[in-house]
Amino acid sequence: MEEDFRFSDIVKYANDIVVVTKTRQDDVTHQEIVYVNTAFTTITEYTAEEAIGKKAKLLELFGSDEEAKNNVRQSLRDNKPVRATAQSRTKSGKKLWIDISIVPIKNGQGDYAYFASIERDVTNEKNLLIELDQLSNQDPLTGLYNRRALNKEIEQELSRFHRSGIPFSFILLDLDHFKAINDTYGHSAGDKVLQEISDLIKHEKREYDFAARIGGEEICIMLPDAPLEQAMNFSERLRKLISETCVSQGNENIKVTTSIGVTEVITEDDSIESIFNRADEALYEAKATGRNRIISATTSNN
Repeated sequence: MEEDFRFSDIVKYANDIVVVTKTRQDDVTHQEIVYVNTAFTTITEYTAEEAIGKKAKLLELFGSDEEAKNNVRQSLRDNKPVRATAQSRTKSGKKLWIDISIVPIKNGQGDYAYFASIERDVTNEKNLLIELDQLSNQDPLTGLYNRRALNKEIEQELSRFHRSGIPFSFILLDLDHFKAINDTYGHSAGDKVLQEISDLIKHEKREYDFAARIGGEEICIMLPDAPLEQAMNFSERLRKLISETCVSQGNENIKVTTSIGVTEVITEDDSIESIFNRADEALYEAKATGRNRIISATTSNN
């Protein structure tokens, strides 16, 4: 760097990472690292010798959406300051969340030739926000999603269905005689039943299926890319496994069965309520006709 540029004297021992890069006017994506401070080597685990002379990754912004990335790229092209949050990795592979402020700097001739990137490690704060977001979408007893999260997921899947025509199915499951379990064995036993059945569902569903406890003993499962027949087969497997489950409570083994209502999304569905109501009606019929059975919105299975 130029002799009159003594930025390193100010920032060498700052707590935040400081990286200075040299850019080519004809290609803003070409960023060569020319300076890193002590915080950079401490936090990233790379030495100054390993970093200087290498191409910077200012524009990759791992973990950021495309809009944020495009905003940064355009700001750099326009030589304007910009700020973003992105994911990075240390030399050993540890993930970091970094709050980045990038400022263009002129050389002695008055031309923009450098960028100073001031980067703060916000991993703890970001992880806390992620954890709080997860908690706001999760049922604390079972670890399944909650009704709030389910509604958001169905809205997205319904929108995708109307754009692409790819079907999805919706299962509404209710544990039979659950009040009697609570009354006979106590609420701690009821909680244990819910937890074990929820764990069974987590194990049996596909990774991208969405299971949520929506209250009491009711559980919903949304199956993307699954027509009605596939959902019925999955429901029957669940019904059978649940009926074979014994939940131990002290010296007692609690037998559990479930009634299930199933529906597939249809073109006329324009809201969550229409899908839910159809599954709820099928569930009501399953309970009214003997329990421990599956009813679809269009066909009956005993």
